[in-house]
Amino acid sequence: MSFDPYQVLEVARDASEDAIRRAFRRAAAEAHPDREGGSNERMTDVNMAYRILSDPELRANFDTTGALQADSVEVNARDLIIGMVKSVIRNSDPSVDLIAVLRGGVAKQREGLLEARRQTTHELTDVRLRLLRLKGPMGNFIECVFLQEIERGEALLAKYEQDERMQEKALEMLKDYSYAVPVKLPGLWNQTSVTPGILWP
Repeated sequence: MSFDPYQVLEVARDASEDAIRRAFRRAAAEAHPDREGGSNERMTDVNMAYRILSDPELRANFDTTGALQADSVEVNARDLIIGMVKSVIRNSDPSVDLIAVLRGGVAKQREGLLEARRQTTHELTDVRLRLLRLKGPMGNFIECVFLQEIERGEALLAKYEQDERMQEKALEMLKDYSYAVPVKLPGLWNQTSVTPGILWP
């Protein structure tokens, strides 16, 4: 199962521009990282979904092909960084090395993603093995449950792969940036300078 902007915003495929805009505002409020249950990942998905459905050309392309255009990874990476920058600005001291925090945040997400993918792969293998052991009528309802679980696991792995590409792109984009952190000069306590990568002593 690939990324579906209609499912993310919970709108019908024939939804009007106004309906999409209202759905985006609702979804963005629920997915915001500062709210309980929200996260940068969910916010990235919501932003990406709205970008596709609010752009007639991107929406038409998705409706026709069922796929995202090639720049979707870069767009998602940029949205991820933007969400993290806003969070750092609102929740940290100005002396914090912004770029280091962003890199660390993406790296932490990657660690969580790798663990989630490992767990899902293990669970998917287990379900497939259990299905092989099942004996019963062809197409029975228990078999359908197993097949649904397999489909769910495969969809998760596809999403993890997409998220991994986004995170790799985000780290690549952050290589172009640095952050000058203010430091106090010895003996000049009423003056400050800026030095990249150094925090207040």
